Formats: sequence, C-alpha cells, structure tokens
Amino acid sequence: MGQIKDCDDVRDALENLQQALTEATNKIEKYQKSNCLLKILRSSCYETEFKDVNERLSDAYEELSGSLHVQQNHIQEEQDRKLEEQDRKLEELEEELEELEEELEELEEELGELEELEELEEPEEELEKLEEELERKLEGKKCVIL
Repeated sequence: MGQIKDCDDVRDALENLQQALTEATNKIEKYQKSNCLLKILRSSCYETEFKDVNERLSDAYEELSGSLHVQQNHIQEEQDRKLEEQDRKLEELEEELEELEEELEELEEELGELEELEELEEPEEELEKLEEELERKLEGKKCVIL
C-alpha cells in the first residue's frame, strides 16, 4: 500500500513540475514576443513574474525530490526486510543441514558396526562348513575302517 502511495506522490510531483515548466515556457514565449519598448516598461512586472515562476519550479523540484527520497527509502526498507527473511531461511537451512550431517554420521557409525558384526559372523559360518566337511571326511573314514 505504501509503494502505491509513493508512486502517486511521485506522479503528483511530476505533474506539478510539468505544470511549472509549462508556465515557465509560456512566460518566456510571452516575453520573447513582446517588443523592446514593452520589455523596458514592464521590466519590473516581468521580473516579478519570472521570480514567481522560478519559485514555483523550485517548489516542484523539492516536492519531486522529497517524493523520490521517500519512495527510495520504502524500497530500501522492503529490500532489507526481504534480505532479513532470506537470511533467516538460510540459517534454518544451515541448521537443518547440520542435523542431517549428524544423522548421516550416526548412520555411518551404525553401518560400520554392522559390517564388523557381519565380519565376525562369517568366520562362524566358515567354521560350520569346516566342521561339516570334517564330519563328511570322518564318515568316509569310518566306512573304510569297518
């Protein structure tokens, strides 16, 4: 809502400046079209008119400058707010990543422990196979002895 008002303020200031410039152009053209004698006779009047036009142009410039400054401040505040939001989200993601890394380390440790257990189970299986093979050989020898 503030940005719309800012745009309206800038638009109004530009319109005021345009009106002041149009008025200044008209005064200059009027002055240029008048003859030399009239210029001399009306010099103090022209001076007052040009001072008024100059004052109006200055006021319009200051209004536009102020409106643009306010608009720029609001834009900067909005950008700062968005940047803070992005920083907050980044911090949350970094925390989540750290948690996931910790979980991964724990899983890797568990996997290592499981692999060690499997290695321990394999010799038992080999022993069982050797026992079976030995029993077969012994059975064959019993037959020979009998």
